[in-house]
Amino acid sequence: MARNSVFTNRCVTLQKKLIQKNIDALFVSNLSNVFYLTGFRGTNAYLLVTKKSILFYTDFRYKEEAEAVVKHAKIVIYSDSFLSLLFVVFQKKKIVRCGFESSSLTYDQFVRFRRGLKGVKLVPQDSIVEELRIIKDAQELKTIKKCARVIERVIHNIRPKIHEGVTEKEVAAEIEYVMRLYGAQKSSFDPIVAFGASTSCPHAQITNRALKKGDAIMIDAGCIIDGYSSDLTRTFFFNNINARLKKIYHVVYEAQKKALDAIRIGVKASYIDRIAREYITKSGYGPYFGHALGHGVGINVHELPRISSASDVLLETGMVCTIEPGIYVPRVGGVRIEDMVCVTESGCELITGLSKNLDDCML
Repeated sequence: MARNSVFTNRCVTLQKKLIQKNIDALFVSNLSNVFYLTGFRGTNAYLLVTKKSILFYTDFRYKEEAEAVVKHAKIVIYSDSFLSLLFVVFQKKKIVRCGFESSSLTYDQFVRFRRGLKGVKLVPQDSIVEELRIIKDAQELKTIKKCARVIERVIHNIRPKIHEGVTEKEVAAEIEYVMRLYGAQKSSFDPIVAFGASTSCPHAQITNRALKKGDAIMIDAGCIIDGYSSDLTRTFFFNNINARLKKIYHVVYEAQKKALDAIRIGVKASYIDRIAREYITKSGYGPYFGHALGHGVGINVHELPRISSASDVLLETGMVCTIEPGIYVPRVGGVRIEDMVCVTESGCELITGLSKNLDDCML
């Protein structure tokens, strides 16, 4: 199926949702959702999706790109504000109830819309497009896997450059440089590189701390290729590992394995979180695992579904998420192991396959 027809089908599915929700149109301001519905990756674009039409708004800078990419919507190039253009459309199409993305539209934009679109009821919509994005199609999975291969290759190939005296900043810079050499457009988030006791901070800030023998090394990185993201964490140990961190590593490793084995269609995401969390708690480290077990990955590196104790999402084929248990002991250090998986008919497929055996994580 051609990519353009994929975007058309996504918009048709969204239009059916508008009917279900009894709204005449949806104003799409989230750029990730614009990309999902059109394939356009510029930094300024909006969509107005009605029950029977799709209007794409951008400015002169993106005119040529929009005309090359967006084939299933009417392209409107605006110069100053498109509110007056929208008002004409709303009158012509008799739009009375218009949905908007409540997590994306700023309060200032909302106020201006409310003032400019007289007689139109603005109806907040939470994750209406994100809920469509939660199931990946074959092309999306292919792109995500390609992205995962790149970040695996990056982490594997920077290992020889990790040596005594190298700093966290230097390793992080090398990660970003090498991922671009391997075809990534950019990082999906700022890489996390932590040495020694800093590994007890799940999202440690990168510093000029130099690596020394006996340090744990936590690397959490991802990249973007063709608009899709990857996310991978490995914890390494330089020269040797103390008994306490060795035990912690084995607990985290086993917790992840138990969670992966529990993934099945129809299982609640909260159950997968509980499997890993209960094992870590029974092992005596419950207070040191304070974040959710995982999150969806796709266009955004953090998206639906959430794999947390509060999530009531039922797992479905085609969902892509991370499974990333961790234990973080202040002033001692931490371990996190993170992989991306896709839910399948028989359980799950591991998207990231970089070795996490402790012997392979000794540098």
